Amino acid sequence: IETCLRGAGILGLLVGGIGVANTMVVLLRRRMTQMAVLKVLGYRQADLNAVFLLEAAILGSLGSGVGLVLGILVSKSLIGLSGRMTNMLLEDPISPALLLGAGSAGLLTTLIFAVLALVSAGETRPAALLRGETLVLERPSYVKLAVALLGLGLAFATLTCLVVGSLLNGLIVLAIAAGGLVGLGGLLSGILWVVARLLPVWGRPTLKMARRSLQ
Repeated sequence: IETCLRGAGILGLLVGGIGVANTMVVLLRRRMTQMAVLKVLGYRQADLNAVFLLEAAILGSLGSGVGLVLGILVSKSLIGLSGRMTNMLLEDPISPALLLGAGSAGLLTTLIFAVLALVSAGETRPAALLRGETLVLERPSYVKLAVALLGLGLAFATLTCLVVGSLLNGLIVLAIAAGGLVGLGGLLSGILWVVARLLPVWGRPTLKMARRSLQ
């Protein structure tokens, strides 16, 4: 039961990390002009990445704090409910070490996926701003992206094993979670393809517009 509960926690971290990465990519695309101006003023890409990681760390700390409070409340409620419904005496698992470890896991997950977003989003070139051209984020090379994915994947796998408390169980939990997310993503992508390609519109302009938007 404990392994299953820890695995559910890892799944939550994985889903939350994907949300962090997607949010960071959107924020970076919206701040291309700001990044280009700062580069013109002398900032390096490493300086900008440090600022973005600091922002992610602050948000991750706040989110982990909220999660800790909710976790304590849920734990207390379940212990009280079990005491009223059964004769089993459950020990309160909340401790400073547990709270510190849980908060650290949330913060590390945020930073891991924030770095992934920074690497995958690419960089903006200040020369385009000086020439009045449209700013775009230049994608990193496939080698750089592959190395980053490997390193960050190993970091999250290590975190998973530490949370689960076993190397083998951690890898199994991570494989199940990743497989479940891939399967769910494939299912949603298939549904989207069917709706966008095969759904009849019966000559209605509103349905045609909606289908084109989905495509």
